[in-house]
Amino acid sequence: MTLRMTLQRLFASIALVFLPLTAWSKDATVVALAGGAIAVSLAPGVLTQVRRSLSMRNPTVLFGALFCGWMAVSLIWAPVLALSALAKAYAVFALAVVLGVGIAQLAPAQRSALVKPLATSFGALLVILVIERVTGGFFISLDRSSETPEQLLNAMNGGLVMIASLTFCAAAAMYRTTGQRALLLVLFVLTLTLTYRMNAVPLALLAGAVAAAAAVCIGHRAVVGLFVVVGGGVLLWPVAAWLAAESGLHFWVAENVYPNWGHRIAIWGAVSELIAGKSLLGYGFNGARIVGQTADLMPDPQGRTSFLHPHNGLLQIWLELGAIGVALLYAATIAAARTVLNRLRDTTVLAAAAGTFAAMLTIWLLSFGVWQSWWMSVLGLAIAAVVFVGGTTQHYKRGPAED
Repeated sequence: MTLRMTLQRLFASIALVFLPLTAWSKDATVVALAGGAIAVSLAPGVLTQVRRSLSMRNPTVLFGALFCGWMAVSLIWAPVLALSALAKAYAVFALAVVLGVGIAQLAPAQRSALVKPLATSFGALLVILVIERVTGGFFISLDRSSETPEQLLNAMNGGLVMIASLTFCAAAAMYRTTGQRALLLVLFVLTLTLTYRMNAVPLALLAGAVAAAAAVCIGHRAVVGLFVVVGGGVLLWPVAAWLAAESGLHFWVAENVYPNWGHRIAIWGAVSELIAGKSLLGYGFNGARIVGQTADLMPDPQGRTSFLHPHNGLLQIWLELGAIGVALLYAATIAAARTVLNRLRDTTVLAAAAGTFAAMLTIWLLSFGVWQSWWMSVLGLAIAAVVFVGGTTQHYKRGPAED
């Protein structure tokens, strides 16, 4: 065995081992992404293919590069010079590209050899989440002995997000051998996540299920229509958030539904007002952390009246990078979606892609800061999973997809 192959197996093993560990540590997602990217980069010809794929003639690459460039330009007027945060974001982007392109270049034998290890890693993550839920967070409490059971389970939201990002691809892979019984996996994961307190993940799985069902029942046109409606509606989020906050909806939600969601609506309303002040250019990359300290919101359950980030991806992009950043992000996303839809012809793989992207979009709109490295790593791993499932089942073709 050559040194290259030894290193490739080492880093692949690191990625597979750290994937289940995301249940206990969000940072494990970064290690899993990095391990996977390094492993595939050691395969012959992968880095050459990565360089070729980064042609500016590709609309996705062009608009993606412009978006990344605009992130750096916005540092000029940002309230803080967040060079380290920018570097981390660029690093995660690069790792995700290498992993995705590298997986696409794997030989059929290499793909087949990875199916069982990947299934084992996914299963280990699911088992850990089940055990921790049944025991009230027994293993994580060994490191967090002073926290309550509720706090312990909340600390595992990284693993919940990770399992949600992989479930539809895992179900698609299972469908080849188990048929309709693969749907039981989606139902089981949904049921498990409902027993935790992280509301965004069950909503994400439900959204993913709707998108996947639309892909199965109607095909490409349903997926396109669904995302056009969602994408257009998301642009109205600032107006809707402002109207909700002005009407006092956040107080009603905090008292009658869940305090955290009431506080989140208050944040969205405040962010919408801030966006109106600098709607074109925004406040600069990573500026939400500074701008949010000036907010005067209804207290959350911990008594905080400010925010570190808007808990909504679109609002954070608009707040920091302005309408220009939003336009570039939409252009890159639309170009990428067209490429995927033009290459996917199999209904099962299309459903996996639609379900995964819908689930991740839901979480992106409800939780976490856009530039959190672990969250960006989850997105990178989710994209890689779609590429892997599509390539493994050999359901790609070069021409336009057929309905």
